[in-house]
Amino acid sequence: MARDRVREPKTKACFRCAQPTKVAYRVRHDASRRWEFVCPDCLEAVRLGNPLYTYGGTWKSSRH
Repeated sequence: MARDRVREPKTKACFRCAQPTKVAYRVRHDASRRWEFVCPDCLEAVRLGNPLYTYGGTWKSSRH
């Protein structure tokens, strides 16, 4: 017997602003060279004019 379950959309907290987001970007943006997940709004702040910025992929709450 199959059960129909409604899944809550997954979210990931932005490393910079801590807001939950359904789309996050994996980036390096400072001398620590750590990978961090940031929301679309914070991405602009860490990316523009930053020579240390490296894009590492996109995380999405839904793959479909």
